[in-house]
Amino acid sequence: MIGTGEVFDTSKVTPMDAGNFIFMPKTMRHFALCKGDTVLQVHGIGPFKIVWLNPAEVVPTSPAAAKASSPRIRRPNPPHR
Repeated sequence: MIGTGEVFDTSKVTPMDAGNFIFMPKTMRHFALCKGDTVLQVHGIGPFKIVWLNPAEVVPTSPAAAKASSPRIRRPNPPHR
């Protein structure tokens, strides 16, 4: 579910089903929430910046802290040519 605006408000979210997508212009303020198992795919042209509404959710920026707290991401192998 996704909503737009400066304030997280569950009464203003729009459900998104599998295969749905949304386009947002640069600096569009938005928020989202997921229920159940969810796969999220994000595409964009950088630079990319996250501004957290809740400072307690800020991801660590120092290399040591980021390595200690980040989940392992499995990247697909590049295609063979």
